[in-house]
Amino acid sequence: MVRVFIEGLRPEVRQMIKSNLICWQVKPIDEGTVQENGWDLTGKEVETIEITLKLNALFLQLPQYDMAQDVLMKVVQKIGDFLKQGVLKEVLSSLCNSPIMGLKKPCGKVRIVQDLKKVNDMVVNCCPVVPNPAVILFQIPCDAEWFTVVDLSQAFFSVPLHEDSQFLFSFKFLDRVNSWCRLPQGYTESPSLFNQILKKNLESLELPYQSTLVQYIDDLRITSRTMDK
Repeated sequence: MVRVFIEGLRPEVRQMIKSNLICWQVKPIDEGTVQENGWDLTGKEVETIEITLKLNALFLQLPQYDMAQDVLMKVVQKIGDFLKQGVLKEVLSSLCNSPIMGLKKPCGKVRIVQDLKKVNDMVVNCCPVVPNPAVILFQIPCDAEWFTVVDLSQAFFSVPLHEDSQFLFSFKFLDRVNSWCRLPQGYTESPSLFNQILKKNLESLELPYQSTLVQYIDDLRITSRTMDK
C-alpha cells in the first residue's frame, strides 16, 4: 500500500489526485509541526528582492476594507507578531496603500491577506518559473512507497524585500501605516521568486540512496522506497 500524507497540498495538486490522474491510496500516517524561530535567515544567502516598476506606474491610496470585530482583534494581534519578528515595519507614511483582509481558517486562526491587484498591475513581471504540477507529480519514482511532506508555512516571509520596494506593499490599519519587509503574499511574482530561491538553496542537499526530493514552490515531498530511508 502506498502511504501518502497530503495535508497542505495546493488545490491544483489535490485535484489531480482526486481526479485519478495518479492512482494513490491516500492515508495520513503522521503529522507534526516544526517550531519556527521567527524567519531566521542566519547562515543562508538569500537574495534581496527589488521590484521594477512600469514607466507609467501610478501610486494609489486605496481605502481599508471593513472587518468584523472578532476578525479585527485577531488581525491586530497578527500585525503585532509580524512587527516583532521583523516581517512588518511601521512607517510614518507611504506613497501606496493597499487594503488588507482577515481570512478565517477552519482552525479559527486568521490569515492576513492584502489586496495587491493594483500594485501587481504596475510592476514589470518576469517570466514565470513556477513548475507545472502535472510534470512535478510524474517526477515521483513509480516504486516509491513512503512520502514525507513538508509544508513551509508562510515561507515567502523568509525572503527579504529591498528597502526601496517596501513602500509598494504598505497598508494603513487603525491609523498606523505598516510596510512589509519580506516578500509579501499576494504579490504576483512571489511564487516564482520563492520557487527559484528555494530551488537554489536545495541544490546542495544530499538525500539517501533511492530517495527523491520533489519541490513545488513552498511544498516539499521526499519519496523513498522504504521507511528507514
